[in-house]
Amino acid sequence: MKLRNPKDFAAPVTVIRKAIGEQECANAVGRSASLVRKWADPDHPAIPNLAQALLLDAAYIANGHGDGPIGKLYGDLLGRSLLQSDAGAADVVPAALMVQAVVGDLSELVRECIRDGALSLSPTQRNEILHIIDRLESETDRLEDAVEASGRRP
Repeated sequence: MKLRNPKDFAAPVTVIRKAIGEQECANAVGRSASLVRKWADPDHPAIPNLAQALLLDAAYIANGHGDGPIGKLYGDLLGRSLLQSDAGAADVVPAALMVQAVVGDLSELVRECIRDGALSLSPTQRNEILHIIDRLESETDRLEDAVEASGRRP
């Protein structure tokens, strides 16, 4: 299996494709399953347009898998571009606090999943934990950017 850069659109399309199935993705956007495979291939230049991305995320959400991964990636990329365009606006303390907040969310969810001393995850809880881990990665990236930006300030 090809590795996908988590900052490219092939990664969230792959997440959706695995969660709801290739044919369900194709049905959601009214296109062929082979096109969905191309969108999930990191070596192929095709990506879904905005309407198709919204439909894929909507199908993912409707199937009970949590927030749409394409929308999340778009938000992360937008946030990073804003941060990079004004690196001086990033502050280490708020970024570090956000990492702690996400870790708290993760800890709370894991605590809720413990039954009789053992971890018991439903498919929804598993997806929620994976979603929080993705948020944690994004926030640690933001913290890293803030630390790097603070070193460039006069």
